[in-house]
Amino acid sequence: MGLGSSIATVGSEFLVALFDWRPMLFAALAQGVAYAFSYEFRNLNVNQVTVAAKFSDLGIPLGLFLTTGDWSWHSYWFSVATTLVCIPILWVGNAARAGSILVVGMVLCVALVAQASLSPLLTGTLDDYDSGKFLAFTTAVIVWRALWSLAPAFHLARSRDFWHTRLLASPAFILRCILTIATQVSFVAVMTSPASAVAWPILNSTGLLAMLISASVLKDQQPANERIIVALIFVLSVFRFSSQ
Repeated sequence: MGLGSSIATVGSEFLVALFDWRPMLFAALAQGVAYAFSYEFRNLNVNQVTVAAKFSDLGIPLGLFLTTGDWSWHSYWFSVATTLVCIPILWVGNAARAGSILVVGMVLCVALVAQASLSPLLTGTLDDYDSGKFLAFTTAVIVWRALWSLAPAFHLARSRDFWHTRLLASPAFILRCILTIATQVSFVAVMTSPASAVAWPILNSTGLLAMLISASVLKDQQPANERIIVALIFVLSVFRFSSQ
């Protein structure tokens, strides 16, 4: 009886969360960032996309300060330092495209700053959640993200581009869905943490791993100076978090 009551409670909390505007908007922001990344990868290489994401670290602390009143000079200078050392990657070998690269990168920066700034207003903190409410909110976000992401597929199904919709049944797409669910759960947990301002520089640095493996997996060229920059960011990260 206890288990049945718990399931019923979680189910009712999920229905409330599903039709709440906050999970709906949270999912829309997350999906907007996903579309921004997709746009970036069509126009820039992996390294340049990573740096474009890092540039958002300059605006995210300011956005969080406006929405939450939270501020840390140590975290902000860490964000500035790790961003500045990345700047050469943007146009190494692409000096003629420097202007267009910055314009394209700005799309991702705006999307990430908007998501980071508004997320605390939509999620609250972990103190506001028990396990049932957290599960209900996260599940509602995943459902709404699925709906937002399927909208383009429904549009394509009405056109002659049927091969796009067949991708939805591919093993690679299913695997990405599973990974996205796991990522979304951890992301909501981070966003509901009081330390979300500290978490963003870490989240935006995860692409550095992609910079290291892109040469072998995606056949991207990786000059020696880019490896030096990655090493510098690693050293800065160790220094920042060992000094807390």
